[in-house]
Amino acid sequence: MDSTVLETVVTKVKDGMSAITVTPVRLISRLEPGKEYPSPGSFILRSVESAGEVIESGDVIVITSKIVSILEGRCYELSQIRPSLRARLLGKLFGEQSSKVELILREGRILAVFPYKSVLKNKVIRKRMQQVSVDQSKSEKVIDSFRNVFMIRKYGVYLDEAGIDASNLPKG
Repeated sequence: MDSTVLETVVTKVKDGMSAITVTPVRLISRLEPGKEYPSPGSFILRSVESAGEVIESGDVIVITSKIVSILEGRCYELSQIRPSLRARLLGKLFGEQSSKVELILREGRILAVFPYKSVLKNKVIRKRMQQVSVDQSKSEKVIDSFRNVFMIRKYGVYLDEAGIDASNLPKG
């Protein structure tokens, strides 16, 4: 995804009818992981205003999680993460990069480790997963990319891999 485009969704109600207008907004500057930014809200509002858009009461702004992660400084280079002893032990035990496990531990307490790859060796489960998939080739890629899935609970929500997503990032 291009990190220079922000999508805003503006909902207007006129004469009892709802109309939804989707307006892509170009950010005021290209986002770079590792760079310091002002608060995400002020950066986004400045981008919307510089695009000539006016935010009115009732408007909804939709922002991709990638943009929020970069603005919050939550993109990491795995080689720069120093894993704790616990992360190194869990990484070795479950065949995962210890730096990735360290990031998961920073997000919350690990509640369970789901043996994803082992479970999906069951032909019935794998076939069922493929049946509900919109794109089977992408599903196969996801299935093959995870060996074990770490589960945490944060903000009352259960998150696999602590909500960490590196699917559209370069390796590392």
